[in-house]
Amino acid sequence: ALEEPVRKIRSSNLEASRRILSERYGLDPADTLGLWCFGPHLEGTNVLVNQSERSEIAKESIVESFSWSTKEGPLCGEQMYNTKFTVMDLVHALDFNHFHRVAP
Repeated sequence: ALEEPVRKIRSSNLEASRRILSERYGLDPADTLGLWCFGPHLEGTNVLVNQSERSEIAKESIVESFSWSTKEGPLCGEQMYNTKFTVMDLVHALDFNHFHRVAP
């Protein structure tokens, strides 16, 4: 039942978001430390959590793709709600300069 509190939490204040989600709503503190953003549009009810040490180099692309994916949804262009995504690992090409977007 995170939908209502998540609607009130803004990505611009991730530190407060981490504390609230951990203390009040029982999210694993390890997950809240890796909290990157909410989606879609950085303030929805979906959560993107990073648990990979190597994914910082692609953070911008991953966040953009997460926002797009949660807005468009897996079927029929319907927005997703109340879903947690976790980045577990990142494997990329040797020439990272050609990396533009992570496809959902």
